[in-house]
Order: sequence, then structure tokens, then C-alpha cells
Amino acid sequence: MRIGITKIILGRIVSIFRTHLRERLKIFVPLTVFAFSILVPVNWTGGTLEHIKDLTFSDIDKLSISNIASGSDRFWAHLVMAYAFSFWTCYVLYKEYKIIASMRLHFLASENRRPDQFTVVVRNIPPDPDESVSEHVEHFFCVNHPDHYLTHQVVYNANKLAKLVDKKKGWQNWLDYYQNKHARNPAKRPSTKTGFLGLWGKSVDAIDYCAAEIEKLCKEEVIERERVVSDVKAIMPVAFVSFKTRWGAAVCAQTQQSSNPTLWVTEWAPEPRDVYWANLSIPFVELTIRRLIMAVALFFLTFFFMFPITIVQSLANLEDIEKVVPFLKAIIEMPVVKSFIQGFLPGIVLKIFLIFLPTILMTMSKIEGHTSLSALERTSAGNLAYIVFRHQIINVYNQQYESGAAFWPDVHGRIITAMIISQLLLMGLMSTKGAAQSTPLLIVLPILTIWFHRFCKSRFEPAFVKFPLQDAMVKGTLERATEPSLNLKGYLQDAYVHPVFKDGGGFERPPAIDEEGTIHLCQPNEHLAEVHLDTADMVLKLAQRLIHDG
Repeated sequence: MRIGITKIILGRIVSIFRTHLRERLKIFVPLTVFAFSILVPVNWTGGTLEHIKDLTFSDIDKLSISNIASGSDRFWAHLVMAYAFSFWTCYVLYKEYKIIASMRLHFLASENRRPDQFTVVVRNIPPDPDESVSEHVEHFFCVNHPDHYLTHQVVYNANKLAKLVDKKKGWQNWLDYYQNKHARNPAKRPSTKTGFLGLWGKSVDAIDYCAAEIEKLCKEEVIERERVVSDVKAIMPVAFVSFKTRWGAAVCAQTQQSSNPTLWVTEWAPEPRDVYWANLSIPFVELTIRRLIMAVALFFLTFFFMFPITIVQSLANLEDIEKVVPFLKAIIEMPVVKSFIQGFLPGIVLKIFLIFLPTILMTMSKIEGHTSLSALERTSAGNLAYIVFRHQIINVYNQQYESGAAFWPDVHGRIITAMIISQLLLMGLMSTKGAAQSTPLLIVLPILTIWFHRFCKSRFEPAFVKFPLQDAMVKGTLERATEPSLNLKGYLQDAYVHPVFKDGGGFERPPAIDEEGTIHLCQPNEHLAEVHLDTADMVLKLAQRLIHDG
């Protein structure tokens, strides 16, 4: 069964990636043929470079637009080909966008049942002086979605607890390492130092030291877990709300819940394994400020990127280095050092900076407040101008989440941006070459390209951000017909519990209400209990009383 699922996932990824490559080939192969058959002869026969005295040029330079004289009618060929290139690229983009959108809708309609299909994440829940966050969420959705609301899970600010759990896992890995090392050589127990990274400090028995650290962290974890569960302030104004049907979840995720659009903000919940729990504790009002600050930071990061490049280029100039550090002149003049500085050092320094750049951009994406790993990676990949992260292609068999080609609108946007930049550059170049008559005709081209982008955005992008209600109803009807005994509430009950609570328990589980007037009570490490009531009012009253009484 696992092999079958892996093959399906691999097939989906290969299909999307193949479409992506096919789009590139459809764009660039015909454009290359047109360029070599029309533009290259036009540029080659220009003869401008040959008539300029004291100018050194190669045959490659004769292929460029610089070989055309200023004000020449040959620029009309470039103008016509600019329109041809743009129209062909837009045509291919439209066809491929249509195919990808159709594939995504088919994927959503045919994929297996997942918790995120029934769940929305609700943010900026307004405080209520008479009710807890959990009670307030339940009352709101019982009133506004009485026929479809099933259950919910409030979000705890367990970031500190998560750090303790991760730290304990790290020590557990070291303990396993030292135990395996000792098993290979029982005559000698491994040792380590208590200082930073085990590099200095007092030498102690490694196994005993790791075990003691784990025991200490376990005690801290228990204390922190109890604090989070008992502290009302640890409950964030965020909740995962699950519904009885996909249709109910789609209606809630894609509509405004309150007259105040900044309250009860809903969106589709990411997959449980795709949730970035640390950012759920960020207050909703901070998100806009954070994203504005990160946008400014990204601008300055891009702007000041020239400084490390300038430094790297200066490293190749030995005279500049000797001026800065004259006492190293004798060493720099050594043949080995000289060849290393000029040949390897600039490339190594720039490579190191580029290695850290994705980490910097990922950190900036986390600060922005995105609540899913896929959103973090799409944002940081977009900032880095990457189409797909390396691991999304290579690590197919250990996929962290299923995005369903959600990155495709970003791919489309990057190509459109590149087209507009090339059109503006051509416009500026032709204006400097004395082609004033043809330059105004190029102004229309970026306008048409932007219009095309907006058309595709309105035509296809809803398939990547919304789920059609018709498809949701059909899928739900088929599922009820094929699986009449499905226990959906049991399937969704703990789907969006913070990972640090799944094995420890102790948090509040609200009762799940089904359409038959049954309250399902479930506490950690206890059996499921059912209480059958006659009316929906009795169900709601008992649920409220149980929550109020704890």
C-alpha cells in the first residue's frame, strides 16, 4: 500500500514538473528558431561595428543589436519580433496554465480524504468576557453554521514547550549515538566535555551525562506542559474548526464570517503535517506590520547585495589588497598565494554568501508570519527567484506535504515579470539608438502583457486558492455512499492537536456534535462515551454545561 501511494505522489510531481519543462521548451525552442532565422541575419548584416575606427569586436558582437546603425529601419524587425515573442509566450502560458488548473481540480476531486479538506483555520477570534476562547468558538459556529459544524481545536502557545521537546530529542540522539558507540567497544565508555559543543570543559561519562540532561529536560517539559494547559493566556485567539462535510468547510473558508472583516478571519487549514505551529501564536494585528517590515528588509537586502559582490571583485585585485594590508605584500606576491587569491578566493567567498542567502530569506519568511511550511517555502523561493526548491524535486519519497501544484501562479508571475522587464529594456535600448518612431509602439506591449496577466489571474488562480462548492458536494455525496459507517469525528478529533500534546495529553478537547443529536465525549487515555439527546437545544445546552464545568 505504501509503495502504491508513493507511486501516485511521484506520478503527480513528475507530471507537474514535466509540464513545467514542456512549457519552457514550447516557449524557447520556437523563439530560438525565429531569432536565428530573422534577427541574427538582420544584426549580422548591419555592418555598423566594422565602420567604427579603433574598436575591437568579435564575430559574436556582430550578432547583437549593437551592429545596427542608429535610426536604421532594421529596428522594425526587432519591434515586430518583440510582439511575436510576447504573443507566443502568452499563448503558451495560457495553454499550460489551463492544463495545470485542470490537473489541480482533478487532483482535489480525486485525492484521498484528508483532515484539511474538512477544516478551516480561524484567526483573530474576538475576546468574550463571559466565555473562554473554546466556548466562544463553539457558540459562534453552532449559531452561524448549525448544520455543518462538527468540532474545533483551539491553539495553545506552546513554542517554549516545543523548544524543550526538540532539545530533548537532540540529547536523545546523542545518547543513542554514544550507546551505539559503547556497544561496538564495550571495554571503553565514551566521554565528552560539558563545555560548548563538547569542545572544552570538564570531561564526563557521555552516556550518563546525556541521560542526566534528558531527565532534567523531562522534568522541565512536564512543568511547562502543565503551565501551558492551565494558563488561560496560553490559549491563542486561533482555532482549527472542522465541519461534517467538505461543502460546509468550503463555504466557511471562502466567505466573510462577521460584519467586521478583521474578526473571525477564516482560510483553508493547511495539512496537519504542513502547519508551522510557531507562527500561529503571532497576533493577527501584527501580521501586516511584520510583512511590511520584511518587504522593506528584502529591498535593502537586494540593494546591498552589490556590496559583497564588490568585495569579492576587489579580492581579485592584488593591488587593492596590498594597499589595505601592505605588511602582507611579501606573502601575497608568492606564486601559490597569488594564484589562490585570484583564482579561488573570490568564488569561494561569493559561494559562501549564496549558501547562507536561502537561510536568510527563509528566516524572513518565518518572521512574516506564514502558518504553513509550503507558504514559507513558496515565499522564500519567490524572493530568491527560484521556481522550485531543490528538495521538492529530489526528496520525492519523503514528502512533507502535498501542495497540489500551488506554486504554479508564482511560476506564471515570474515569467510575466521577466517579459515586462525585457520589453522595458528593449524600449530603452531603441530610444538610445535613434529609433524614436518605433519606440512609442512598444509602450502598448507591457500594457497588453499586464492585461493578459490579470486575465489569467482572474480566470485560473481561483482554482489554486478556492475549492468549488459543486465538487465539494459531489465528493461528499460519493464518500457517504461508499463509506456509510465513516466515523468522521474520530478522524478529525486530534488531527490539529499541537504535536507536543499528542503523546502527553492534558489539553481541552471540545465535544463533537453530529447530525443525530449525539455528543461524543473524549478525554485523553479514556474510552469514547456517547450521550443521546432528543433535540438540538438539549445537545447544545449539555455541551455548554460540560465545558463550563470542565
